[in-house]
Amino acid sequence: MINQSILLVEPENIEENLYPFSVMHCGWEIRMGAFRKYEKMEKEFPGASILYYTKREKHLRSFLKRVHSDQQTLEDNDLLVLKTNALHSRHFWDNIKNALRNHQTPQPILFKNGEDPAAAFIPKSELARRSDFKQFAVLSNFSNEFYANFITENITIKPINYLWNTLDYVEESIEYDFHFFENEFDYGLAYQQGWHICNEKEIVIGEGSKIAPGVVLDATDGPIIIGKNVRVMANAVIIGPCFIGDNSIIKIGAKIYEKTAIGEWCKVGGEIENSIIHGYSNKQHDGFLGHSYLGEWVNLGADTNTSDLKNTYGKISAILRDREVDSDRMFLGLMAGDHTKSGINTMFTTGTVAGVSSNVVGAGYPPRSIPSFSFGGFKESPVYEFSKAIDVAKTVMARRKKELLPEEEALLKMEFERLAT
Repeated sequence: MINQSILLVEPENIEENLYPFSVMHCGWEIRMGAFRKYEKMEKEFPGASILYYTKREKHLRSFLKRVHSDQQTLEDNDLLVLKTNALHSRHFWDNIKNALRNHQTPQPILFKNGEDPAAAFIPKSELARRSDFKQFAVLSNFSNEFYANFITENITIKPINYLWNTLDYVEESIEYDFHFFENEFDYGLAYQQGWHICNEKEIVIGEGSKIAPGVVLDATDGPIIIGKNVRVMANAVIIGPCFIGDNSIIKIGAKIYEKTAIGEWCKVGGEIENSIIHGYSNKQHDGFLGHSYLGEWVNLGADTNTSDLKNTYGKISAILRDREVDSDRMFLGLMAGDHTKSGINTMFTTGTVAGVSSNVVGAGYPPRSIPSFSFGGFKESPVYEFSKAIDVAKTVMARRKKELLPEEEALLKMEFERLAT
């Protein structure tokens, strides 16, 4: 499985099911541990050609412009086609590798989870013989006739049907991702500087990171991965499994509980539990964030709190665009899209979904469904003028020496126009 190409495929209904993250991102950009999905593929298959397919062409252009080159070429390699709506865990890869080893010569294999196709292995000889396979649209459709004669292998997957499913896989993802990092931890120096460490063998800290006296790193129940150039300020407590991305800052006295993944260039404080925060987002003041998923460039004001448990202890539903979905979860907090911000003392109720570029301010609890470009977050709140929202996004990004690309602005415009119709 070394000399091959990987094709990541977005499934149907992703625009609604992964809302609001899907407004600005493709399915292979979701994060569960130390990596976003496409980054995990790059680690899993170093040197392999990673290809992408989605029917959402504007989203693909935005991703390729932001992250990769604009070129996608199917090379003369074996090809592994993967749907992105699954946890690609150690168990998943073991099943794939075992199935390939069971066949003496490379055979075309369709992997199914029950009746649902999840992946396919196509030898390069098969690709050469059937030129129509070179069309990504054909390759992405496991139900078409081209897969009819493939050998079928059963495989068990853990699905990502909705954004909140990722919260269930943070622990497993971080534990698996730990093996990709080298341990550069100087325990003697740590103790001299007044750190408090539990289970040091499960802790990795990247080059250039600075840990202040009084910090507690407790990896008793799972690994702690701290990236490069991270600053952890005095008296912060981090409990594993936990990941903190490069160049992030953990503020004084922060309480970061298990099953939390924080992306690059974030500022984080207060109390956080079982949450995923994408890069360039801030939650640096006191307040509770639990069982939540934040996109990029999100900023939560001081004393913003999320409720993640009903008083009735009942199951929580969430409104994804215009559809209410039962999450079948007892714990679910806030899901916020890119560039959304909350004012000080904002109180989000259980299962709140906030779109992109919304400003949530005002007294009382905002509604569970906050549309994109809302200036206030409430039903009677005015719409955030598009040009002003873009100006603010550009200003915020420039502070991190980043640029709002035309391709990203086009996605924001598409969401703005969707709500205007």
